[in-house]
Amino acid sequence: MLRGLQRQSDEDWRRFTEKYSPLVYRWCRRSNLCPEDAAEVTQETFIAILQHVERFTRADSDSTFRGWLWTITHRKICDLMRGRRRWAMVDLPLELLPTSHDSTSGLDWLPHTASARLAEALQAVRGMVEPHSWQAFWLTVVELRPTDDVAAELNLSPAAVRQAKYRTLKHLRTWWASRAVEDSIDV
Repeated sequence: MLRGLQRQSDEDWRRFTEKYSPLVYRWCRRSNLCPEDAAEVTQETFIAILQHVERFTRADSDSTFRGWLWTITHRKICDLMRGRRRWAMVDLPLELLPTSHDSTSGLDWLPHTASARLAEALQAVRGMVEPHSWQAFWLTVVELRPTDDVAAELNLSPAAVRQAKYRTLKHLRTWWASRAVEDSIDV
């Protein structure tokens, strides 16, 4: 099967995902990820494997494909947690945002439901990103919708949704951090 994966055989890839998806998902759940995060990390793991399977070699007699699979899964779990820690450090009160707002309309309602600073941040960043990036961000981060559902709705690939979400969050973190620096200088 490994040789088939390295040759990009569709049949071997299908058999591989059927066999190993439940295992990777179980590892994610045992790492205390919620079902949605476990599914996303499972998907990220398989994307990484698809991109790097040709590099897998047995460095020594103790190297196993399953060990390599665990290492990739573990790294993807760590990436998710690292991203959350970074997001938490920015200290944006996203939990104050309503989840039923239409992501395509204006943000004039925000000062009534969240801090004025958060409203200012969201308004500024919305102008910095493409409309599809904003929608991908809003639907996945604020409305907490699964990446695959958002991808289907926006007619994008799941990878494009994750990338748009990442870029929008990066703009938001940068904006937020720059205002924190300005606030500390003003004091």
